[in-house]
Amino acid sequence: MSLVLFADLFLSLTTSILIASSIVSVVSKILDVPRVYMKRFAQAILLILLIYLFVVFYVSHSYVISQSYSYFVSPDVVSLLILLSVLLSAFFVVSAYPVDLEMFEIVVAVSLLGVLGSVLIAHALDPLSIIVSWALLSLSSYSIIALMKDRYSLDASARYIIVGVLASQLLLFGLGIIVSTSVASRSFYTTDLHMLNTALVLGLSMFFVAIGFKLGSAPLHFWLPDVYGRASPYAIAAVSGFIKIGLIALLVRIVSLYSGYSPVFYIMIFLSVLSMFIGSFTPLTQRDVQRILAYSSIAQIGYILIGVSIISLVASPGTSGFQKIFYIALGGVVVHALGYSISKASLFSMLGYVRRVSGSSDLSSLRDIEKPWQMKFSIIIHLANLIGVPPLPGFWGKLLLFLSATYNDPRLYLGGIPWLAILGVLASVVSVFYYLNIMRASYFESSKSSLEKELERSGGSLSSDIYYPYIASILIMIIGLLIPLILVYIRILT
Repeated sequence: MSLVLFADLFLSLTTSILIASSIVSVVSKILDVPRVYMKRFAQAILLILLIYLFVVFYVSHSYVISQSYSYFVSPDVVSLLILLSVLLSAFFVVSAYPVDLEMFEIVVAVSLLGVLGSVLIAHALDPLSIIVSWALLSLSSYSIIALMKDRYSLDASARYIIVGVLASQLLLFGLGIIVSTSVASRSFYTTDLHMLNTALVLGLSMFFVAIGFKLGSAPLHFWLPDVYGRASPYAIAAVSGFIKIGLIALLVRIVSLYSGYSPVFYIMIFLSVLSMFIGSFTPLTQRDVQRILAYSSIAQIGYILIGVSIISLVASPGTSGFQKIFYIALGGVVVHALGYSISKASLFSMLGYVRRVSGSSDLSSLRDIEKPWQMKFSIIIHLANLIGVPPLPGFWGKLLLFLSATYNDPRLYLGGIPWLAILGVLASVVSVFYYLNIMRASYFESSKSSLEKELERSGGSLSSDIYYPYIASILIMIIGLLIPLILVYIRILT
């Protein structure tokens, strides 16, 4: 089999592998296979898919966004780079799961199905394929939270399902309205984007707000602090780290279809600005680390939506009127998504350790427990990445996003000042204060028994929810050093 054919089969082979792996995980529980073997199996599967992803990217070598009409599009620059975030984050989350988790094998199976949902929705273009992928993502998200079985997780899962129904209705109504204005049935292509079509604007608004709900952006963010801030951190590491990330590829693909259509730009700007400020100012009054990270997720998605907003202004590669600013905005989106997904997954995994040892996730609990130096180091690196400290990926992502917001378009300037870029920088500066609170708490400790008990429980070695976030922090630093070369390679900075 040639490499080209191997690349063409990426979606079908990945789907088959993930479904089969999920079934194996469930069967392993029935057969009472040692859990450590199941974890190693899941890790191996995700590593194989990562290698497969690099092979496909090398073979395709395409920088054009696929918009061909089909149920699922061929792998392109957007889906492949976003799936890099999904698979890396999924590897670290699954690796960090303690093997003594209740329903461990089922949690792993649902996690792999969540990866599949992200893979499918990253390649979805047809409304039917979007609905099917959305359903898989939703079921995976609800299930993995409920499977933790503690009181807070069950409560969070119930809340998530209730508001998830609202988002699903918005998605279905939005898709129905969009399709009704299209040239052909089951298509996103409209008759005339130069006309202000009220029905189309309404449909797109409902569709984008629904996606914003899943990503955790305002204004449908009200559920997020209660779900992300109360459920088991291990489940939230999966939901925030990789289950929802594939939606970014879908969002970029759909927005690029409507490039130059002003209503799409204004919808994206509204979601971006609202998310940045709600996510940056609200955590200043919070004392619970998990709720702080929950609110900061809203702000991080707001930064990503800056790039999506700029993509909506310019033509995509392969079309007339294409401009280089498109690659700068797209680079910001994928780089920031990569840094965000790995760091958020790692931080929530370490919070699982804190809650397991202390029973709480507030700042005082983080301060009071004894922490190994690897955990302290990991917390500092991952928070610095979210802040945007150079040369970590968060810095390069924000640099490209804010640079794209200086694009020469009158709607991005107010009195000659690039207002969107200024607002992004302001929100980023404000976020430093609550991230510093977590950093400060991570370096103080008063208890001397918690670490000894944990080391005794794990056989004298670091537990997985500390060790793998530590490995992820090293990877984050390496990626940050390599990103300038990677950006040049994919023709962003050339």
